[in-house]
Amino acid sequence: MKARYVIATVLAAVWAGSARADQNPYDGYAFWLPAGELKVGNAQSEKEFGFSRAGTAVSFVIHPRRTRFDVPKGQMVVVIPGPAGRDKPPAVMRFRSGDSVSGYLAGVTFLPREPFADKHDIPITLPAGLRNGSMLRFYWTDDSDKLGVDLAQAVDRSTSHAPPDQYLLAVTGLFTGQTAASKAGFLKLAQRFSSPEARRLCRRMARWCDAEMEFKKIHTGPGFYNLGLYCMVNGLWELAESSFRKATQLMPKDGDAAYMLADSVAYVVSDLDTRMELVYPYYKHAAELYRRPDATTFRTFFGLFRNLKLMEDNHPVVKHITDEEIAYVEKAWAWCSAIMEGASKGSLRMVNTFKVYDQDFDSTDVWNSRPFNGLFEPGSVDTFIKMTDWGASDTCGMDCGPDRSAFINLGIREWDVMLHEWNHSLDWEMVSTELGIGVPETHASDWAGYEPLPSMGMGHHSINRYYMTPGMYRIVKGSDPVTTPYVTDWAVSGPFRLAPDVDDVKKIDDAYNQSVQDKAKAVLPPKIESLKSKPTVEDGYVDFKATWPAAQPSSYGFARCYVFSPKRQNGKLVHKGLYWCCAKFHSVRTKDQLSSGALLEKGWNSLMLQVSCCQHGPDPEADAPDRVNWGFSVRFCNSLNGAVPGLRWQAAKPVGFKTPVAFPWNPNNPRTYSWPAVADDYTMLLPQLTIDQLRAVTGYKTLTASNDIFFDLSRERLEPKVAGCAIPKVDLKNVQVNNELNWDSAPKEDLAVIRYRRAGKLHDLVFLRPEGYEPFLRMMRLTPEAKALGIRSHLDRVIGYFTVPRGDSANGRIVLVVDTYLGDKLPVDEEDLLDISALK
Repeated sequence: MKARYVIATVLAAVWAGSARADQNPYDGYAFWLPAGELKVGNAQSEKEFGFSRAGTAVSFVIHPRRTRFDVPKGQMVVVIPGPAGRDKPPAVMRFRSGDSVSGYLAGVTFLPREPFADKHDIPITLPAGLRNGSMLRFYWTDDSDKLGVDLAQAVDRSTSHAPPDQYLLAVTGLFTGQTAASKAGFLKLAQRFSSPEARRLCRRMARWCDAEMEFKKIHTGPGFYNLGLYCMVNGLWELAESSFRKATQLMPKDGDAAYMLADSVAYVVSDLDTRMELVYPYYKHAAELYRRPDATTFRTFFGLFRNLKLMEDNHPVVKHITDEEIAYVEKAWAWCSAIMEGASKGSLRMVNTFKVYDQDFDSTDVWNSRPFNGLFEPGSVDTFIKMTDWGASDTCGMDCGPDRSAFINLGIREWDVMLHEWNHSLDWEMVSTELGIGVPETHASDWAGYEPLPSMGMGHHSINRYYMTPGMYRIVKGSDPVTTPYVTDWAVSGPFRLAPDVDDVKKIDDAYNQSVQDKAKAVLPPKIESLKSKPTVEDGYVDFKATWPAAQPSSYGFARCYVFSPKRQNGKLVHKGLYWCCAKFHSVRTKDQLSSGALLEKGWNSLMLQVSCCQHGPDPEADAPDRVNWGFSVRFCNSLNGAVPGLRWQAAKPVGFKTPVAFPWNPNNPRTYSWPAVADDYTMLLPQLTIDQLRAVTGYKTLTASNDIFFDLSRERLEPKVAGCAIPKVDLKNVQVNNELNWDSAPKEDLAVIRYRRAGKLHDLVFLRPEGYEPFLRMMRLTPEAKALGIRSHLDRVIGYFTVPRGDSANGRIVLVVDTYLGDKLPVDEEDLLDISALK
């Protein structure tokens, strides 16, 4: 059967038995996922596959590759490397699986799909056996689905083996070293197939051939590292591992190479459940290589309770924990700690304490932290994990647990569930501080990183790696001690009414509070001259309730001071106030609830605060349940909670004060930044661009952007050279290089492009998602047309970042904006923008 023909009966077989897999969100991502390697004569390998002998015959069991969402739609492929020496098996071998499936194994064999649909065990018997030293490789892939043809070999016992078609010939060439001929075959097939999915698959296989050939030419650590990134983008997991392994050998002190080797190993061998034990040493090594003097320490305290009283089905029960379970917890959390330290590039350091309690504890009121107050010194713990052998897996955010820790209820769970819950406490910090611009919350991690994710945990630390910058980890937590003086010199203005009173407490629900918050955010600051009053201050707490005792509930006020900095301090300009009274703090005067960066220019800066008081019902657990507190506190410190030398402040406006401009803006010639200079903290060191600024740069006055990261140009009159790379509406099936960046769909994209003219010359605004920053900025092809515009490197063409509202990203979905030119003709696949010939 020729690959270009599509036969209806064959298609029926291809799709049969895939009803369960149709529910898998990773369907369409199964591209040659490694499913293990059987090495005959190797005891560990034989044990993994249940290998046994019976006379001359051998039997073993292979498994479809599981991912974050179990097994995506695909079929098993058996590869016999060779021919290469007398110890290798013959080119064709007879196989049998049960009573219903039999046939022959050639160099590359796609096993029939239908008999193995929905099965995690595929038993194989080879009557002829295998010699010691023989090897079989297994893969799980969906080539048949994409091509629309059945690639399974013949199963008729009367034939020697199926005649290979051109696709199988090209695949076999790839695995037997005939990569140049294989590439040529794939590119020819890309022209013969009619469907976009089939053509795209063939081009991807051709890039695989390119990468295999390039691997043999590289001799430098950076070259192998770049090839590893290229392979991660293209889903070539085994070659990515080989490339990063070479990079670490040539650059033994490079933390990035070590971390990416760990990630690639996880994709090759799986990090699900206890298989993380195989990957952990690589993450641990990466964490040891990353050393930063400005690292932030997170202190996690495990309370391991042998006798914890809980409620189950409305009845109290006592749960216990065994020594074996305690040992597992310590081991699994060591895995998580190393992963997090590596993912943060050393900006996060974990200090872990495990304490076993034999006495009885009452936790029938599961979120009541009072029974656990005093288990540790206040201010010494950031996250308290209450653990016993139960089914719990939930988190309450920073400062809400015992002695201002985060609070987690956790049972004996998989390592990535442990990481999941801890990450929720990090969510709290990212949202409340507003340092986490573009950071998705933990439950949105299934679409972070390189797809398909081998585990839930890979998604979590991919967020920590790609969406959080090292600078975002530089936070001072509410549990940290007070080390610097509070600002007490303020000028205030108020009070102003925010919303009408509501006497009936039952009416004060979430919807009401949300409307009050929305109204508060819409308030405009007062004129400077109106800020003349002095507030009441007690022990660093600026008390608006005492300043305006007659103020009505649901009011707001303003406070202002001026801050002198002897030099430019890294930070950001504005805190939007996403953080509203958390947990039980609305009834108490609690200081130091959040930290946030502040961009201070050299000289005088102004700091304006809007402080709102939303009416609420009484809190029966508060010390003063009917009291409404209203106020704030501010102190300045560096990211390590130390003093910032030279800072001073005052309420009075300094003589000659002019508001500093952090990022001067010229749309006709926007300032460009070098990515290596800003990558460590780019959401602080780059301007956050608005849609109006993008319109001004491109000249497209009706340009809009949506959460799909679709840049709508449909109302613009586009010239032919621009219209060819712009689609008129959202199309998640369209994965060509254009004005749409498919974020959640299969297959995903890493970039979008808006082509425009400036001074008569074509330019491109390139919008990159975080996973694409490093590979595309390092390796995008520099065309002669770009060089003619004076562009010497795409790395130096960053102009800012852009965000769109996103429900699962409180601080917006983010893309990096690069003003460059990609050449007169854009490729169909974004991966072809990467210049593999320049890796060395």
